Amino acid sequence: MYFDHFTTWLDRHDPDWVFAVNLTLPHAVSVTSALYMAADRHYRARQGGLVIWDHDLCGSNGRWDMAIDRRFYPSVPNDVTPLPAEAAHINWIVVSQGLAREAESYDTASRPKVIANLLPVIRTGIDDRHHEFARQLELSPERPILLSPVRIYRVKGVNQSLRFHAEVVAECLRRSLPPPYLLVFGDLDEDPDYGDELVALRDELATEKYVRFLGGVPLESVREADGDWRLDEVDLLRLARATYGGVVFTPSVSDFETVGLGAGLAAAAEVPAVSTRYNAFDEVYGAAGISCTMFETDGTGMTEAAAEFVDVLAGFARRDADLIAGLKRNRQAVESLFPTDPWRTLLDSMNDGIARSDSPVKERTM
Repeated sequence: MYFDHFTTWLDRHDPDWVFAVNLTLPHAVSVTSALYMAADRHYRARQGGLVIWDHDLCGSNGRWDMAIDRRFYPSVPNDVTPLPAEAAHINWIVVSQGLAREAESYDTASRPKVIANLLPVIRTGIDDRHHEFARQLELSPERPILLSPVRIYRVKGVNQSLRFHAEVVAECLRRSLPPPYLLVFGDLDEDPDYGDELVALRDELATEKYVRFLGGVPLESVREADGDWRLDEVDLLRLARATYGGVVFTPSVSDFETVGLGAGLAAAAEVPAVSTRYNAFDEVYGAAGISCTMFETDGTGMTEAAAEFVDVLAGFARRDADLIAGLKRNRQAVESLFPTDPWRTLLDSMNDGIARSDSPVKERTM
């Protein structure tokens, strides 16, 4: 069934390239196998093919099954896990050196290229839609906005973000500073049991006045039929910057993230960040000298980190020269960590291969 579907779809649309994200995982073996077989058939006599773009592999896909207290998926490919083949129509990309090292042990002759994620360009200032959005969510412009840019997914540690935020609120109240809001990107219905736990935790912490669950963030800001705005990631980062807020990124396990874009997004927006200490942070951000408030994934050091972060937010609000200089250094560092040139080179090479094979009258798409 899946093979017939992909074969029909490829024949009908004849795309030059198909991007398949996180395909090298054992989530849906029959679907992945069918796509590989259909692509092999389709691109055998033409240019183009599949771009397999993985930001997770088996080892980093550490979803934990709480009922049986073990990993939900295997940590290595098994005999039925489809893997990218070494073929002219396969372009395999991973987002970090750590993933590339893992791929070396896989039972395939194919080896991925390392091409880092792209980060958005964050303009300064806000406009009418940001103000309307703030009014919709009853956000006071005098309070900083903190962003938790993750899904409602247990290993993403939203519960740690809520606890940290509560510590920050308490510290701000002790200092007579305006307590910040926390805007959580994810949809509570993605994992209803965990979502219920988070709502109960928020109520237990008595921070419902300051916490907003956004129910998912669109790829592009959009005004709904009822007139309300839903802001995308870039616009939310602009709002955090305009209110002298920041980013909270708190994975609850150390080996789940292969990069983790929380600190990167904060740096791109030139706002402060707080993060739990996960393995990839040191390899990706620590090596680049990016400054970030830290505590452990189990919550150790959270109270001290909250006091430090309140200091940081206060310095940000008064435009402390040293702090602002540090945020600019963070942005410069992530521009080096997540360069655009490798993507331009890849896309140019893909386009050049198609252009050489095309007739002058045929239009091709990617």
